Amino acid sequence: MVTASFQGANRLSGFFLQEEDADIDADPLTSEGIFVFCSTCPVTVVEGQRVRVNGTASEFYGMTQINATTAAAVAISDAGNHLAEITPATIV
Repeated sequence: MVTASFQGANRLSGFFLQEEDADIDADPLTSEGIFVFCSTCPVTVVEGQRVRVNGTASEFYGMTQINATTAAAVAISDAGNHLAEITPATIV
């Protein structure tokens, strides 16, 4: 699930993905999220979309990311989600 998109000029050139709650492995040694670096991002994504990414894993400033630079590297599989509807509210 796309949680934040920073595509476009003068931005991070990518977006963040997070595993859906149903697929979390509950292992504290693994991450449920990752940054996808796509330079000129062949597919524009927005928060709340479910996407599939195919790319090469690399380290950038000590953080793992996926490099997805080809047109086929990012595929939107569900564009109908609204992040506000799928993100649980924080009770203060």
